[in-house]
Amino acid sequence: MGSLSIEEIENKIENLEYFINKGLFYFGPTWNHSLDWVSSGYGETHKKSTLKTVGLNKFGVEVINICQENNILVDMSHIGEKSFWDTIAITKKPIIASHSAEMNLAVASAASAAATPPWTSSPARSLRTSRTGN
Repeated sequence: MGSLSIEEIENKIENLEYFINKGLFYFGPTWNHSLDWVSSGYGETHKKSTLKTVGLNKFGVEVINICQENNILVDMSHIGEKSFWDTIAITKKPIIASHSAEMNLAVASAASAAATPPWTSSPARSLRTSRTGN
């Protein structure tokens, strides 16, 4: 069983334990809106001043730790950048990003790779592939 957003736990560890006992395999801490204990990408970008928590709060850390102890994969899709880094700071086991887009993506042909590294942080870079000749 998986959950795109684990808001079903309603800020109660016993509810998280219920889902774990029912076979929870992976979960996303949040989807398009922030929860009391974790901020979403949308919330951190567009509603930061109204959030109860930016990143993970103490309860959020407890949720992530319990999931790690029980081999539950944490899906980083949809969470905010602060939530992402807070989670990375405490995880010891693998996490997933099942359907996320990275902040910067560039596919470069071998000829252009040396001149313009694909990891450059310029958001205005165009996508280059050797197939299109761009």
